[in-house]
Amino acid sequence: MFTYKEYINSGKEFDDWFVESYDSNPETLFEDSIIEFIVDSFSPIATVMEEEHRWTKTIVQVFEIKDNRFFIVNWEKGLTEYQPDEFFDDTISEVKPVEKQITVTVWEDVNNI
Repeated sequence: MFTYKEYINSGKEFDDWFVESYDSNPETLFEDSIIEFIVDSFSPIATVMEEEHRWTKTIVQVFEIKDNRFFIVNWEKGLTEYQPDEFFDDTISEVKPVEKQITVTVWEDVNNI
């Protein structure tokens, strides 16, 4: 597991340390504090899912950590003043933007053309 302590002890900028750590083993878990640091320190490029529960909302966001390297992060946002945001030890996946064209079929009344 990659930890916040390892990042601090590395003496490197976060984005450099993160990408090097990820590249060394993409399947390794990242400590919850690393995920919290990403959410608090980087602006999300996109929010790809939000699922609301009673006390929290699951949020899945894409962050650009370093020059055109995009990573998807899962976390829970507290929905009340007593429910804190929650971050869990988790894997982080690298993603890339893919443009897709969507075709929509519309049915028009042939008598109104």
